[in-house]
Amino acid sequence: MLFKISLNENNIFGEWAKLYLEKKKREVNETHYTNLCSIMKHTDFIKDMPLSQIKPYHIDYLLSSHAFNFHTGSVLSKKTLKNIRNIISNVYQFAIEADILVRNPAIGRPISNGVASKKRRALNNLEKRLINQYTDHYMYIAVMIMLHTGMRRGELIALKWSKVLFDEHKIIVDASVYSEHGKFYLKNGTKTDAGIRVIPITNFLKSILITAKQQSREEYVCHRKNGKMHTENSWIAAWNSYITYLNCCYYNEKTGENRSVYHPEGINKTIKFTAHMLRHTYATTLYLADVKIKTAQNWLGHASASTTMDLYTHIEKSMIDKGALDSLNNYIKNHYSV
Repeated sequence: MLFKISLNENNIFGEWAKLYLEKKKREVNETHYTNLCSIMKHTDFIKDMPLSQIKPYHIDYLLSSHAFNFHTGSVLSKKTLKNIRNIISNVYQFAIEADILVRNPAIGRPISNGVASKKRRALNNLEKRLINQYTDHYMYIAVMIMLHTGMRRGELIALKWSKVLFDEHKIIVDASVYSEHGKFYLKNGTKTDAGIRVIPITNFLKSILITAKQQSREEYVCHRKNGKMHTENSWIAAWNSYITYLNCCYYNEKTGENRSVYHPEGINKTIKFTAHMLRHTYATTLYLADVKIKTAQNWLGHASASTTMDLYTHIEKSMIDKGALDSLNNYIKNHYSV
């Protein structure tokens, strides 16, 4: 401990939570700290209870009945409920490490409520075709890097040409950006220690990068139009512009028109995907290419092999489900079609 612990097991949870947050404030960036404070607000049900008197059933009750959005009143997602459970557990672990307690009542408490988390998905075949076919947008290079390296958005924004080693077919990921008050700030290191890594460059991606490097005089690989590092607003604007561009291309492809993105009647937004879906698509590609879990863990920058294992399992189940549906469709087509 870097500071003296003056509390004991009879102090209320809220006091221990405050001390825990003071410790974390020294260790994490402002955005992460703000998120922790926001999650901690959902522990009000137990905040006035002595730390030693909180039982597992208190935590179960909190998670099942008292975790809701303060503004809308809606039940929180399973992911948020897990974050609440984990922060309670972290407060207890903090007290255990201070030799105050020997048990942690939050460990392993089930998440039985909440709205189902949004399913992670890879790009579908149409989205992949459009990305590969329409290459005139300035965000094309950013999309292709994420699609073929799995880099996170913050890692990509911080990527400099000096970290792209063409002769060695690799990209060194050792920096990222974090957001505070609507601005991006550059930092050495990544989301986790495991995020500092080397990612191989495929021959396909290398050819795209070589072309982009020949056309660039800037320090950053993916940058604003003025050559400077992206801000949060410029990235959002650039991404929205790219999605609009793809939708315009797809609309003109279907209709035979040559409509501009600025057409007064607008463009139907049928193509919608996020930057994180590109990372999930890369993980799916690794799975389909039989890349081993340990290697995939290193390339994706996962702190734990279990994260990669869960991701591979999710992909495998998706593949199995799709295969079953295809089989069912074929059977119906062959036996019920008139």
